[in-house]
Amino acid sequence: QTPIPVARIVYDPSKANPRRQQHGRIIAVTTHQKQQRLEFPYHARVLHGGLYATASRTAFLLKPPPFVPVQQDIELTSSFDFPLTVYKAEFPSTAAPLFKVTRFGQPQILYPGEAASPVSVAFTPNSSDEEFHTILRLFTNASIFTVPIHAYDGKLNYIVDGPNEGILDFGALSSAEPREMTFRVVNKNPVEVILLDYSCALGYARISFLGVRPSAQDGRGLPGLNRGKSPEKTKSLNISLPSG
Repeated sequence: QTPIPVARIVYDPSKANPRRQQHGRIIAVTTHQKQQRLEFPYHARVLHGGLYATASRTAFLLKPPPFVPVQQDIELTSSFDFPLTVYKAEFPSTAAPLFKVTRFGQPQILYPGEAASPVSVAFTPNSSDEEFHTILRLFTNASIFTVPIHAYDGKLNYIVDGPNEGILDFGALSSAEPREMTFRVVNKNPVEVILLDYSCALGYARISFLGVRPSAQDGRGLPGLNRGKSPEKTKSLNISLPSG
């Protein structure tokens, strides 16, 4: 018979005691007359710490043609209190032929607090305007970790605060009626983008800067591998049409 999912179980390691083997039983009660009680044993070993990747080494900028392969060393830092051995690194099949592991020999050992680059990644772009996101799987003596890898174009997006998010539409107004509109410039790239200047091409309008804040999607990175990740930022600007 085909198994039918009946429940989803979530294990929260933050509530586990340090250095303790967690075990117990999950009990399911059924209406079956011959077996009304089912017990499922579980076992978990909680390791406190994490493996962190330097965000600047996991991001690859898409440049105009001619496309040239780029190679970067992936820098990792372990916060576990025991040596962490990385014995395998690989991409999912969907990442080929854009990304591939180019340097990984013998198993590499990361000691507590140590930053090292046990693996190198080669990126071969085939387009300058198609972002791509994938993961690098790291097989270790503790667990299998995933490092987010990004190919980004460096472009900024904007959102208009109004009925139409894509158009600054001031509508019909008289010469004595001032009107203001606010739009947000959003950096969705995995690295910081510096806005050096801003201006308005309309001679009868002025633009002013309101502020910078993290977007609502900040912290999208995978748990345990987002240290050093630049949060997605929103820069708000205001355009006003003065009266007269």
